[in-house]
Amino acid sequence: MRILHTADWHLGDRLGRIDRTAEIENGVEQIATYLETEKVDLLLIAGDLFSELARTKTLRNSIRHWQDTFSRFLANKGTILAITGNHDNEVFCQTLQSAMTLAAPISSQGILEPGRLYLSSEPGFIRFCDPRSESTVHFVLMPYPTPSIYSGNLATKKPETLQEKTAQLEQALYAKLEDCITQLPPNKPAILVAHLNVTGLAPGTRAFRMGEDEAIFNLGDFSDRFAYIALGHIHKPICINGHPHIRYSGSIAKLDLGEKDDQKQVVIFDIDDQGLQDSPAVLPLKTRNVILQRWENPTEELALLLQKHPEGLSDLVKIEFVYSAKEDNLDNILQQINQLYPNWYSRDWQERNELRDSLASPIQNQAKGFRETVKEYVATELQNHPHDEREELQRKLDDLLVKAESKS
Repeated sequence: MRILHTADWHLGDRLGRIDRTAEIENGVEQIATYLETEKVDLLLIAGDLFSELARTKTLRNSIRHWQDTFSRFLANKGTILAITGNHDNEVFCQTLQSAMTLAAPISSQGILEPGRLYLSSEPGFIRFCDPRSESTVHFVLMPYPTPSIYSGNLATKKPETLQEKTAQLEQALYAKLEDCITQLPPNKPAILVAHLNVTGLAPGTRAFRMGEDEAIFNLGDFSDRFAYIALGHIHKPICINGHPHIRYSGSIAKLDLGEKDDQKQVVIFDIDDQGLQDSPAVLPLKTRNVILQRWENPTEELALLLQKHPEGLSDLVKIEFVYSAKEDNLDNILQQINQLYPNWYSRDWQERNELRDSLASPIQNQAKGFRETVKEYVATELQNHPHDEREELQRKLDDLLVKAESKS
């Protein structure tokens, strides 16, 4: 049985003012091509199919895109198995799962029929028999742990602190995982699919849009029981503690500046009744660049860049610059930025004389100024508004800030 492991699609996501839907869907289409060229039997998605920023219309369109993109794969008895992650809307995914189960119930033995899409928002144990090789593989599914999803395994005592809540959630997940493992037949290959933050990551590796207080799970005691552990949640492709069979596939697009140096990819491997065959292989995904531009002399640097790239660049870019009101024309700079980087997602600037007695470069200074604070607040408030409306309001805000600055 050939399986392709991916995760963290974040369909419908945004980066500042830029809608990433089309770009992320392009990554999904690349995956669909691999399913055909690599003769994949099962597509495994380890959580975060959707972005928390996606509106209802976007979610509906994403489902339609799946239908168009994977229709041939499903018609040829390919199977898709996905779990939910922390960015997936819990109610929406549970509703979607219920609707799919109503239309195509899973057998009482927990056996998946080929040629279908399965989405699991709850932890559990299932089996899949590959119609081509007739191999049976067992799956333990661990969606992102929340109190509602793992309520059956939570302690009855209500936690009084965040630390107690995290500890209870960890215990609940371990209890459910152990319960699922007891259902595994001995000496048969099994795959763990989980959306978790696990131990064994390099220092500084963080989950996407998560705080420092997130629970971190140790799978060391369970790792030998699984032929492969398919992880989602961390966007960098990583093998845990050097084990090629325990890995994060990474996201399918560079979703923010922290992922600018990542090589996005999916993982493909073969498994049969004897276990994992050979080492998993990676298949690259083409993605758009996300970059940071910092300028101390924006007029000069923009002139050089425009001379080199008169047609403009497609990069997603965050721009920070210092300018001089006596030497630079701010309106011209902003217009040239639009010409060179039509896909800028964030830009911030400071007049050089505003530095006054500060010894630190304003670009390096972590304290946010009035302009940046206002723009970030407005961007947050507008994130669920239509793209055209958001773009127009942000343009008017830029003009208003420039006028306010010229009068100060």
